[in-house]
Amino acid sequence: MAVTISIELSDAEFVVIQAAYASTDSDVTSSDITAAVVKAKLINELTTIVAKYDKQRQTIAQSSFSPS
Repeated sequence: MAVTISIELSDAEFVVIQAAYASTDSDVTSSDITAAVVKAKLINELTTIVAKYDKQRQTIAQSSFSPS
């Protein structure tokens, strides 16, 4: 079973998101930020959060190896 997350934005809200993302990259304008771009950025942010979480959960086993 999969969980579906849907986000619905008003046109005014989407304009704000476009401006916010465009402000983080001087190579793009608001019109370059499409719904597909926003979706990709959100997926990337979620992926980054999970990767960071996974890395924090890893433990390093200390070896008892002690050469003389």
